[in-house]
Amino acid sequence: ENAALGVSRADLWAYAAMVASEASQNNLEFTSDFNIGRLNCETVGTCDSGSVSDCATMGPDGPTDFPENDLTTHGLIDFMAAHFGFDAGETVAIMGAHTIGRALRENSGFNGERGWVNNEFDLDNEYYRQIVGGDNTNDANTDVNILADAPNWNQNQVTNDEPIPDVFQWDRGGGGGQGGGQNNRLRRNLQGGGGGGGGPIFMLNADIAIVRDLGEVGDGLIEADGEANCSFRFNQGNACPLAETLTKAGIYRANNFEWL
Repeated sequence: ENAALGVSRADLWAYAAMVASEASQNNLEFTSDFNIGRLNCETVGTCDSGSVSDCATMGPDGPTDFPENDLTTHGLIDFMAAHFGFDAGETVAIMGAHTIGRALRENSGFNGERGWVNNEFDLDNEYYRQIVGGDNTNDANTDVNILADAPNWNQNQVTNDEPIPDVFQWDRGGGGGQGGGQNNRLRRNLQGGGGGGGGPIFMLNADIAIVRDLGEVGDGLIEADGEANCSFRFNQGNACPLAETLTKAGIYRANNFEWL
């Protein structure tokens, strides 16, 4: 914290996130009532990086503190609770940040050049509309049979060259779900792919976990390498069980403003 400036590094990170959120959607302003006073991670004792300078340059987490891509429902909820103090509903909400961005094989091994959704520059609730069923009203549906009836996803293996390991991901051709309006202002300022190009949109096991319960390694539903032994389509004989967080995801699917 810098008493002379009156702001902390944590304040600046929070403000940067709010500015980015405003740049990626045209519905809400987040910075107009911004308040300072956040404490840095080294002050509250949550930094595992070492010295204060390491905390400032590398962040609070060590190499083993980042979530695995293959977290299942309870693993995801437990991780977010332990590291961020999030409850299950807040965990479902933060996962929606995957509506922005892409995943490249050279970085992670995942073939997500098109991103998680059709419009990967727009901060909206399309992420939930891709994995949760329902109509296009702002009324949240509580019928799990309707919420479970989402566009289908199929799990595939991506074979990579060393040292990047092979991974499993869920794929579906673009379309399906209902996205928000395109953020043309941001799109004009970014170069490169995306924007509905070729190839499938994708999901990680951790994304599917907020709507389907993949269980734990050893119970027959998921293998140690991330391969699932059940299908996304809920009305098939080998369907994955529905996750306890499906209803919460349905709320965000129904109402973009509720999620934002």
